[in-house]
Amino acid sequence: MVQILIKAVFLSVLSFVFPLDFLAQTLNNQPPKSLAIVNVTVIDTKGGKSKPGMTVLIAGNRISVIEKSGAVKVPEDAQVIDGTNKFLIPGLWDMHTHIWDKDSLFPAYIANGITGVRDMGTVLEPWVKWRKQVEDGEIIGLRAAISGKIVDGYKPFFYFFVQATDEEKGREFVRTFKSQGADFIKVYDRLPRNLYLAIADEAKRQNMPFAGHVPVEVKASEASNLGQKSIEHLTGISMECSTEETRLQAEAVKTLNDLRKEGLKPEELSTGFRRFYELVRYEPLATYNQKKAKQLFTAFRRNNTWQVPTLVVRDYMEDEAQRNRITQNLKFFPTFFKNMVLPENKLTAEEVEKAKKRFQKELEIIRAMRRAKVKFLAGSDAPNPYSVPGFGLHDELMLLVEAGFSPAEALQTATINAAEYLGKTNLFGTVEPGKRADLVLLEANPLSNINNTRKIAAVIANGNFLNQTKLREMLALLEAKANKK
Repeated sequence: MVQILIKAVFLSVLSFVFPLDFLAQTLNNQPPKSLAIVNVTVIDTKGGKSKPGMTVLIAGNRISVIEKSGAVKVPEDAQVIDGTNKFLIPGLWDMHTHIWDKDSLFPAYIANGITGVRDMGTVLEPWVKWRKQVEDGEIIGLRAAISGKIVDGYKPFFYFFVQATDEEKGREFVRTFKSQGADFIKVYDRLPRNLYLAIADEAKRQNMPFAGHVPVEVKASEASNLGQKSIEHLTGISMECSTEETRLQAEAVKTLNDLRKEGLKPEELSTGFRRFYELVRYEPLATYNQKKAKQLFTAFRRNNTWQVPTLVVRDYMEDEAQRNRITQNLKFFPTFFKNMVLPENKLTAEEVEKAKKRFQKELEIIRAMRRAKVKFLAGSDAPNPYSVPGFGLHDELMLLVEAGFSPAEALQTATINAAEYLGKTNLFGTVEPGKRADLVLLEANPLSNINNTRKIAAVIANGNFLNQTKLREMLALLEAKANKK
């Protein structure tokens, strides 16, 4: 994930490739109309059940009525949508992604039924503006929880990272980002222990959530006890579950300290960095201990520490059909995306087999956390390897089912769980009266097959009805822009 972000220096040019009026051209915003979706099956994301034969009325940008069809009078001026043989779910949330330009990325997410995101590393000023425009109904776009720049303990290698050089600087970032409109602070795994502790303390003082990676000098259980709200990519977990934890952590810390003395490599793909990530992420998997894991997962459950595994960027995608689907979806984005999202596989057959075994081990860890009733969120970490913006979330849901989740549980990670995590169950996460009219109409039941979340008949974003034709037009405009010479 870190390595591929180095290539993302090119992303900043997108604001020039895509003019800022592109979203308006794509979505042609109109005031929300009164809508009636009749004879539809409503998916209860809280209980994981289907409610067939329902009529859902939408007034403005809120759900007003949900009743059995025939028991509710449809307003004469309502736009009526036939929901026969279709399934209604809440708008999906991608709870780990990176968005730098609304015109090139908002349409890709909306066309995939994603109406909200948690941005895990961004520049605050434009996002705060976009979010207000969405909330005020000025544009059709994404709801968002945003972090601002990522707080790291190493020299920044990309524009949305900052370096906490000492404890006071770390505390200052917390206060500054809060004043600028951030919803939470994102921490990174190369933060020295003392700086992480200072940031955690200041976040508590400021009543500001913090989330992200677990630094190598901090135990995952300690991060949980200190109040880190979510852990991304399973960072710190395999280390603390290893019987070789002390040795591996000491070697990883020494490797990182040596790298700090050595200085930043331009591509940050040096042997030292590769070794560091091998030590903190993968080598501990070989000495995984169930007893240690049980103790850690108990702490996660006790402290309400959420997990966002981002499995989609950890799979090496030997599956040819999956690679073909990714290639097809990349046509909506500039050419340089291909090298980022679908990198050339330079691994030997032996290395591929090793990676597959490690991936299966991580699935085993996730199954154990699920059994321990640890809470999960779905995040794509797009645009990183194998995760196309907008499309990657559906792959993540598929992989969560592979990890042992039922389709209903996987769907919850992108709907009701996201609402619970953000403290906004009164606004979204379920299809209920009073909730925001951010909805997705599907052609097939996601409770029978999670891949049915891809079969989108329409999206309702803030009360605006976007049928399949409109969604295709949005993607066609993206494709035309991406391939413009």
